[in-house]
Amino acid sequence: MTTNTEPKFLALRPLLPTADELYPYLKKIDENRYYANFGPLVEEVHDRCAQWLNLEERKHVMTASSGMAILELLIQAYDIPLGTTAIMPSWTYIATPHAALNKGLVPYFVDVDPVSWALTPEIAEKAMRDAPGDVSLIMPVAPFGLPLPVQEWEDFSRRHNVRVIIDGAAMCLDDVVPSETVPTMVSFHATKMLNAAEGGLLIIKDQDITLRVKKMSHFGTNKKGIFWNATNAKMSEYHAAVLLASMDAWPKSKSDFIRVAKGYHAGFTGASNIKLRPGYGEDRFNSVCMIEHKGMDLEKLLDLGVETRHWWRHACHNEPLFSTIARGDLPVTDHLAEFTVGLPVHKDFTADDVAEICEKVLLCEA
Repeated sequence: MTTNTEPKFLALRPLLPTADELYPYLKKIDENRYYANFGPLVEEVHDRCAQWLNLEERKHVMTASSGMAILELLIQAYDIPLGTTAIMPSWTYIATPHAALNKGLVPYFVDVDPVSWALTPEIAEKAMRDAPGDVSLIMPVAPFGLPLPVQEWEDFSRRHNVRVIIDGAAMCLDDVVPSETVPTMVSFHATKMLNAAEGGLLIIKDQDITLRVKKMSHFGTNKKGIFWNATNAKMSEYHAAVLLASMDAWPKSKSDFIRVAKGYHAGFTGASNIKLRPGYGEDRFNSVCMIEHKGMDLEKLLDLGVETRHWWRHACHNEPLFSTIARGDLPVTDHLAEFTVGLPVHKDFTADDVAEICEKVLLCEA
């Protein structure tokens, strides 16, 4: 029986830059007296992200107030026709269908690959034939940060004359492959590895799109007048300060996430009923640790002090709001919704902490 006491190991306990680490950037804000509207710190974020991604110009990246805002702005910037169909996995966070619906599109939920948990070009090919409406957009999702085959999606987009937007919310910038035709969104939410508390980044080697997204995130302002229906979705200087401090700390943060991932990999080596994400703890890491199991007593695990989380709940098609949305057959998604769960990841976990969690998880196998 669960108790009211806080579990020893919470599912997530974000650790953002400290007040001391933020101070130099806050001091700059005070000196600049610039707080919003693409100020100096936001432009520094653009410069550092472009450099990180080996891009020649900052014009190939653009920040916004959230990852979901980036998705919505892209749908509008590409003039995706209202009422047309957006193919996307049901196995994603709810922000993906929300963004499509908010911009007047009709989602169509499809299944994912059983190994990568991702929508593949092959699955999308079939979905384009099965979808009930005119397909204008494909929205592949990088599942818990696993990179997608960008070149394959570029080829798919060109072959089918359909837009592709990658929801890479949980991706590490190290894994992003900038494209001229397929944009990627990365989230800087507090739950992510690199964060601004809240924010998002667009990466696309097409400065016409980044400029249009920039204007649409700032009320559609243009020297010649207002030409587009727009919104206010800019990153503030204060969020940029958090992100810049997070970038400064990245070598340490990366080392911490790698240590935790290696601990989970070691703890579950030889466990036939527990499967980690591809490469996790070997050459991959993330701010979440997802496992696939064959049955687990999560209430017992909580009693043992280990909190878990269904990060993508139980798949979008099972949510009341999305339950009437058209969908294909979803056997893999239904399996993942029932037999996956997120384990705790804290940057300040010790090797002993992770080993203890692994031992308790193994005690709760069905």
